[in-house]
Amino acid sequence: MIIWKYELPVDDDFELTMPEGSQLLSIQIQLGTNNPCLWVLIDPNLPMVKRKFRTYRTGHSMPDGVHIKKYIGTYQVRYGETLVFHVFER
Repeated sequence: MIIWKYELPVDDDFELTMPEGSQLLSIQIQLGTNNPCLWVLIDPNLPMVKRKFRTYRTGHSMPDGVHIKKYIGTYQVRYGETLVFHVFER
């Protein structure tokens, strides 16, 4: 087992490729880069799969009929002064 870091795009919908059964650990802004990152516990020997995610900003509506699997985490840009994002797995 090993922990990998994925830089997240600031997009509504995105996919990440990671080993099957990977455990999502934490989302934070990495200091020094100001990039949102997701840390994941993985087994690099397992087959790779694509996982789908969706990001919503605070105060924005979540459309009806959107299938949300699991809340992943929240990150703040510029210490939450401007933007706060919430990431869900679809």
